Amino acid sequence: MPQLEHIDAIERRLWSAADTLRANSKYAGNEYFLPVMGLVFLRHAHSRYLAVRDEIEAGLPTRGGRRRAVTRADFARKNALFLRPEARFDHLVALPDGADRAAAVVAAMASIEADYGHVTQRTRRRSSGCCETSWGAGAYESRRDGT
Repeated sequence: MPQLEHIDAIERRLWSAADTLRANSKYAGNEYFLPVMGLVFLRHAHSRYLAVRDEIEAGLPTRGGRRRAVTRADFARKNALFLRPEARFDHLVALPDGADRAAAVVAAMASIEADYGHVTQRTRRRSSGCCETSWGAGAYESRRDGT
């Protein structure tokens, strides 16, 4: 069962990465949980986007030799999110060393929330102490400045 061995290898790498994060971070797990889950979400959304993009583009109608533009509805029919370029994981990975990666992740999540606000409004907690976005940007922002 080579696939199970592959899954075991991935699991070992993930646990190793988690151990490294715990050992080398000055924050408690509950302080870096939301940013890490945001990155996991962005990676999954990007993988799903890539899995259906070519199929969607190939099936787009043409008029006068020009294909119509891709829409969010095209991706919704394939159970995927349309991602603006700044929300794509490959954009985040390709940022230069001096770039503010935290701000880029916040911008990526904000662009998804802007496009799919109807979803985040339903899932957002209704408490007065909630962060500014459903995934916790407010909590993340407060940690970036060292408070």
